[in-house]
Amino acid sequence: MKKFLSLLLTLSCVFAFTIPAFAAENTSDSSFENDVIFAEVSDGSIQEYSASNIIVMTPDQVLELGTEIPSIVETSKMVYINGEIDAASLSSCGIDVTVTSVNHNEQYNPNVGTALVYQNGEILLNEISILAENPISIMSERSNKLVYDSIETALNTDYSDPQGVLRYPDGYQHRANKSATVYDTSNNNIGSISFVDYFYEKGQWTDGYLFDTVCRATFAPKNGYKCTKFYVSLGVNDSNFPAHEIIDQTRIGSNGSSTTHSLELSGSKEGISGGGSTSWSYDVDAQDVQNAFSETDVKTWRFSPKSAANGDAWMEEPGIRSVSTSKTNCFTRTTLKCPFTTIFDIELKENTLDYSIYFTYGS
Repeated sequence: MKKFLSLLLTLSCVFAFTIPAFAAENTSDSSFENDVIFAEVSDGSIQEYSASNIIVMTPDQVLELGTEIPSIVETSKMVYINGEIDAASLSSCGIDVTVTSVNHNEQYNPNVGTALVYQNGEILLNEISILAENPISIMSERSNKLVYDSIETALNTDYSDPQGVLRYPDGYQHRANKSATVYDTSNNNIGSISFVDYFYEKGQWTDGYLFDTVCRATFAPKNGYKCTKFYVSLGVNDSNFPAHEIIDQTRIGSNGSSTTHSLELSGSKEGISGGGSTSWSYDVDAQDVQNAFSETDVKTWRFSPKSAANGDAWMEEPGIRSVSTSKTNCFTRTTLKCPFTTIFDIELKENTLDYSIYFTYGS
């Protein structure tokens, strides 16, 4: 789809010009700020709110409200927890947490909060982090700007399920959402990078557990920036976990115009009971794709838009099928890389999300 964006630039003089765009434009704005309220907790409840409100809480307030949290999430637009909170604390409040994660880039990508969103009858968790060369300077005081930046990133996350795959109990059993606000060297918010991993348990046998991972990766620069290249890697390349084996991966072809990719995982291994296929589809604009599958423990897809445009967001959905030798530590390591580029084609520092997501089979 062609769109036209007007951009005002200042060089030696002020002038305006129009850039054609195609993918999904990142249309974030600050209009949501009027819906944000900061929780005031008294006698186990909070002040009045409406379904359009985004409620900001501290981790201590979440614990104080306890089992009231699910009801608040279900009847508001979002609950944003400003600060780190562990899975055990969320579980004690009645929030179902079935996955755990390890952040391999915590120095430049620390977590700052968690968004709770109610959708399709379940509460979804989205861990919000920041990507910056000096994150300590951004986190030195938890200002309202950081809160609003994080909420904006959470609102821009696509929480919908993959197209064409049946939902739980016939579809995914576990999911993990990770979103990061990207900052430049002057600590300006220039966009976001995020992924949602969907895990599908496909069968088990005496020595292993078969599962599929479908990853929705989103690269969303703000106006004034664009994506000229980005990578997604899915692997079992983490020595902290028991042995895993990748037995299938999706091959994504280059396309010269907008298209719909129909993908499937159906690889099998001798001795497994169950299996079957997992299939889904997604829409994408013209791009070149390199499938890098030479390594046995990690598969990488490298994407280059045919015509990267200002402010366009890109979404990709690769997948792998894995076998784990452990029931309690089934995992996938998900890595996203993307250097945002200015409209003057100056490539900025590469942004990296790098997490191992693990879960207990059958939980």
